[in-house]
Amino acid sequence: PRGPMADPRVRRAIALGMDRQELMEAFVGPGGAGEVSNQPYPPGSYWRLDLPDPFLTRDVDAARQLLTEAGVVDGFATSAL
Repeated sequence: PRGPMADPRVRRAIALGMDRQELMEAFVGPGGAGEVSNQPYPPGSYWRLDLPDPFLTRDVDAARQLLTEAGVVDGFATSAL
């Protein structure tokens, strides 16, 4: 990564600032086939690991604090694939 995205605090802030349930529903619709997960494997899969997900809960205040620590106070432009 280049620019602000090179700082792990910025990437962590983005993850903390997202409402993952809302994002998932934007793609599949409310009540659609999907679930928020930190893994590519479905529950019950042999390959799935029960790992804690530190970004499961949205925390905008913590995200803002991380951006401030990283020196990103006025925002920045980026693109997503």
